[in-house]
Amino acid sequence: MRVLVGHTNQMPEILLHRPLPGRENCQDAILAFGNGYQQVTHEPGMAWADLLARCPAGWKPDVYIHWSLEYNAVPDGIEHADCLTVGVVGDWNLGGQALHAIGGAFDALFADRNGCELLRRAGFSNVHYAPLWAFNPSQHRRLPGVERDIDVLMIGNFNHAVQRERARWLARAARLSRKHRVVLTSGIFGEEYVRAMNRAKIVFNRSIRGEINMRAYEAPACGALLFYEAENAEIRALFTDREHCVLYDTSNLEALLDYYLAPENAAERERIAEAGWRRVQDHTYAHHFAQMLSTLEPLIAAKRAQAAGSAPRAFCQLSVEERRARRAAQWLLSSDRRVYPKVVALLAPPSETRDQWKAEPESANQQAVLYGEWANCLPPSPEREARLQQAIASAQRALEIAPNYLLARANLGFLYLVWGRAAEGEAALRDVAGALETENVEAAQLRGVYFPRRFETFDVEAERIWGQFTPGTPAWRDKFKTLLAWRVHTALAETAYARGDFLLSLRHAGQAAACRPELGETQYLLARALRACGQVEEAVAAYRRALEEAPFLLTAWEELAQLLLDLARADEALALLEEWAALLEGCPIYAPVRAACNRLRYQAKQLARQATAPAPPLTRLLAFPNWQEPAQWQALVRAFAAAYRPIDPALLMLRADPHAHPPTEDLLRALEAFLVRDLGLPASALPNITLLNQPLAPEDAWKLFHVADAVIVGDAADLSPQQAAYAAAAHTPLWTLEEMRTRRAA
Repeated sequence: MRVLVGHTNQMPEILLHRPLPGRENCQDAILAFGNGYQQVTHEPGMAWADLLARCPAGWKPDVYIHWSLEYNAVPDGIEHADCLTVGVVGDWNLGGQALHAIGGAFDALFADRNGCELLRRAGFSNVHYAPLWAFNPSQHRRLPGVERDIDVLMIGNFNHAVQRERARWLARAARLSRKHRVVLTSGIFGEEYVRAMNRAKIVFNRSIRGEINMRAYEAPACGALLFYEAENAEIRALFTDREHCVLYDTSNLEALLDYYLAPENAAERERIAEAGWRRVQDHTYAHHFAQMLSTLEPLIAAKRAQAAGSAPRAFCQLSVEERRARRAAQWLLSSDRRVYPKVVALLAPPSETRDQWKAEPESANQQAVLYGEWANCLPPSPEREARLQQAIASAQRALEIAPNYLLARANLGFLYLVWGRAAEGEAALRDVAGALETENVEAAQLRGVYFPRRFETFDVEAERIWGQFTPGTPAWRDKFKTLLAWRVHTALAETAYARGDFLLSLRHAGQAAACRPELGETQYLLARALRACGQVEEAVAAYRRALEEAPFLLTAWEELAQLLLDLARADEALALLEEWAALLEGCPIYAPVRAACNRLRYQAKQLARQATAPAPPLTRLLAFPNWQEPAQWQALVRAFAAAYRPIDPALLMLRADPHAHPPTEDLLRALEAFLVRDLGLPASALPNITLLNQPLAPEDAWKLFHVADAVIVGDAADLSPQQAAYAAAAHTPLWTLEEMRTRRAA
């Protein structure tokens, strides 16, 4: 069998042209490119004919296998290949849009078991199962003389937007760090990775798609005991529970870890690990690739037997314009930025169709995303500015053609934000938010590629929708409409917060939370806005919801602890910080954060030790005088001095923002001069007046209202809307000067 394969895992057998295990008599001729293979010169986005021309003279493949079509640009013209063509879909949870764009260009698709089910639901018929992950025996192996001094180890992706469900399980494991040595980390590769695996007694693992992932093979290959989720549909085809691995569920994870880490159970743990090691020896990448080739043999025979003129591949039945749009989408969604110049050429069709093609809004939107992503790859420079200009012009052209194309308008808004043109960006996003509130949004207004693409929560959730629902259907439309509304309101909440408009930020954060309340980052955004608006009890609750859903939102831990300290709730703060400390102790990757946690723990302990006697009753009156208008602040001071004597338990607190008012020394001199010279008060018996001149971040301004019993105003208009909201949140009444006098007399 002659095999041309792109981007597959590295196998010594392919690199050295040795037979694959079990196929020693098959005389396979395998040529590979990408992912370190250089047997065929390859460029992302090259034409299929050019790729064939770079194979040895006279050599033609029986099958072409394109690995990870969700990440790697598919050759232009693959739909016309004479050989059998196969697309391998690994991360189908992150490649829904690419799959729908290009999957029809292949004769067959391979995936894990859940992926096969998803592909069939999406309308693909020639779908086959293959174990896509394995281990490399030349790398993943037991090392002699290495002490297993790590009790529980996990090395993996710490992008918790992608691994949202696993994050909660990692937090459970990390919290055991107070009684076991737990190491949950990322960014370790090669021999360092292998040595870490050899140091582990137990490797904690959890799949993202219900598949058998690579660590399920690598951990046993390195001699560790594998822990895997019991509900996994595939794992029992490879391992038997308590014989080759340990399968855990929601109810027993901690108990099983305690059991297998107990000294008296060490022999049982080692017996299972040894059996797991033996079991995976026939599950290398080469073994699995050999299985795939055996599956392909009858498909190749069937392809050869097809009569001339038989039904073409599904992709070939699309119009030229649709094929071009789909290929451009798949290339844009690929991870290799070297394909960008090829996308430019792809989106510039021959002159005879140029005018018609320019009238396609989806093409213009693709150009906007292309140039926007290209600009994001560049440092500040004239070239970056030029790419951004091209991106915005393309998005505007899409909207000229189709004014109701909401995805293009959202992309335009985000492009403006990236360029620093916040007002224009927010205006575009507000338009999108308003349109999404209507009920007559059509699927065509939401289809296409989006900007920016960062594999953050929006990207992950969008790909989930593209994978689970048929694009263009009412179900797809409704899900994507809600998700886009979430994204837009999230962005508007963030931009409003950044400029200190906390009331607007809270409104948009609330709308984002209404769209996707289960997302931890949404609850965090809401918590920050609530806190900045002085709604502290609601903020505490939202912070706790955020941490329940997203336990590795480290800033949420810190901000909630600080908020509890600000509210003098030392015991709550200390309990929270002890939990956070345990989480950090199990995650060496977060070591830089421990200093902040320890600082707050020290403050909480100090606050808890302070056994202060109950303070005597004191009426604290807060005011925000205009220091630029002496008559205004002097009327306020005169009224207080007339109502309260120095011996009265009352304090007038005058806010003097050090960033917005004259120097404090000047204010104090003016205040004293007025009291002594104008009011005739003795310098030794001045009323209890203090200046609140400490610097406060805008998001901390609410604290002033929580230490006051009343806010003195000439009338309600003396306070800004934000200040009025602070007073309402703190349940602090507003008193006029007359009310102050009346209440003093009472």
